[in-house]
Amino acid sequence: MANSYNTVTVQSSGATLILAANTWRSGLTLYNNGSVTVYIGTDSSVATATGLPMLAGATYDLNGWQQYKGAIYGIAASATADMRYLEWTR
Repeated sequence: MANSYNTVTVQSSGATLILAANTWRSGLTLYNNGSVTVYIGTDSSVATATGLPMLAGATYDLNGWQQYKGAIYGIAASATADMRYLEWTR
């Protein structure tokens, strides 16, 4: 099993790709290391009015047998936010 991790600066001016789709993904953890809420979605149309809110300091673990393998996008509530991810692949 391999893994990758990185930091992504999420903008408030439009959706930012946090993590590309990966058919080999077997686990994923997202962490909002910023000071503003980031709204998460599965495509570039995500907006603050439609995305899943991820508060500053929040962690989402997307792990399990039927792991989501698509892209993850985000948009910051204001200014920018520092998002981190850790992705496991098989």
